[in-house]
Amino acid sequence: MELSEKLEELLSGDTVVVCTGNTLRGDDGVGVLIGRRLLELGYRVFVYEDGLENHLGEIGRLKPSRVLVIDAVEAGLEPGGVVLARAEDTSAVLVSTHKLPLRVISRILRELYGVEETWLLGVQVKSVEFGSEVSAEVLEAADVIVGLFAKFRREGVEKTLGKQ
Repeated sequence: MELSEKLEELLSGDTVVVCTGNTLRGDDGVGVLIGRRLLELGYRVFVYEDGLENHLGEIGRLKPSRVLVIDAVEAGLEPGGVVLARAEDTSAVLVSTHKLPLRVISRILRELYGVEETWLLGVQVKSVEFGSEVSAEVLEAADVIVGLFAKFRREGVEKTLGKQ
């Protein structure tokens, strides 16, 4: 299934979108960058710069069936490459300074809050040097992702929790 089709499917139900990253570390800030742009489009997303694991209760209280995490990854792809996979099925490593692996976060969300699926939409980093800028390749990937969300908004894809 193509990225656009799968992403549209994920957003058509009660999915909470969580964007995370560290804007002080170059490409690691891509999730936050995307999240801020999605807020401008009118999406209801959570944007966290201090680690996803610090907000599991806030997410869980919404009782979503799915959580989509948008973040920077190290997945062995070319810089700006995009991966979309269930948290349990991906070998991609989140770049942000998370204390818990995404697989563990997914298990916590499932067992404590009944979240059926946790998905990762990850963007392959080029550089996460402290104080660096987001690379052109990663910015281009962010534009594509935000463009897909904008397209879904224009087409009226229903989002129970993702729509304001």
